[in-house]
Amino acid sequence: MAAAVVRGLGDPDWRPAEACLRVAVRHELSGAAGPATLLVGHPLPRVRGQAVRCLGVVGDTEHVDVVVGLLDDADPSVRRIAAGAVARVARRLDRPDLERLLD
Repeated sequence: MAAAVVRGLGDPDWRPAEACLRVAVRHELSGAAGPATLLVGHPLPRVRGQAVRCLGVVGDTEHVDVVVGLLDDADPSVRRIAAGAVARVARRLDRPDLERLLD
């Protein structure tokens, strides 16, 4: 299942990609982090939001800058999700310095 979900993140249609991001979050599929990084630049805010949520759950140290970068997204819903993702990454990776970005 995990391989199919990760492949689905590369689907050119946004709906399967977004659905695969949701599944990756629910099942904490670490292999989804790389493809999710590519989706944070998607034109649709709902896809960017799911991508940053996914990185909050499964991302590692190399994804921190991407997650933090979405705190300045043009869409307020993406900024809100990014704040939650930063908080989660800070806890998971023991990075209290990241929590200061949320003050």
